[in-house]
Amino acid sequence: VISTADELNNMRNNLAAHYKLETDIDLSTWIETNSPETGWQPIGTSATPFTGNFDGNGHTISGLYLDMTYLNNGLFGAVRNGVISNLNVKNSLAKGDVLTEDCNSVGFVVGWMETGEIDNCHNYGCSIYRDALSFTPDPFAFETFAGGIAGQLFYSSVNGCSNTGNIKCESVETGDIISTTSTGGIVGYIEGYEGCSVSDC
Repeated sequence: VISTADELNNMRNNLAAHYKLETDIDLSTWIETNSPETGWQPIGTSATPFTGNFDGNGHTISGLYLDMTYLNNGLFGAVRNGVISNLNVKNSLAKGDVLTEDCNSVGFVVGWMETGEIDNCHNYGCSIYRDALSFTPDPFAFETFAGGIAGQLFYSSVNGCSNTGNIKCESVETGDIISTTSTGGIVGYIEGYEGCSVSDC
């Protein structure tokens, strides 16, 4: 059972367990104290993904800041064969100014998911901004997959979710959209269409 920001952060020490959120959690103070420059370190990576079950139990996580320096960015960075459900995210921000050349997936619930499921998760006004000016020498050579709920899905499903945040990937100077960007209100990019579904969102 998760009831504090420390307990939420410590989930990364057991990526195969099942968790339930017991109360609302504001991460802003925890991030300011523990990682003010790099923001929240996503739970799970492509090498060691989260494979358990996280039930938000209808509660809200707020104050989530993602600086998008990781390959996969979100409350959960990478999930495989896992389920994330019944979670609200509010008053949060993902912003990328200085980024790696890796493909970058960002969603407030999950950055990257394979053969998993996201159910009844809601992003209330949290916004994603990525500035193409930081990509040199060619700002259009790198990929971004950005969605209000999930950045990138492989053979996964999203059900009963909603997003009211802004998803923007463009040059601040010129307004040009990055040509290799995939953005969406719910999901940025889907691969493995026969095994994917987005429903009742």
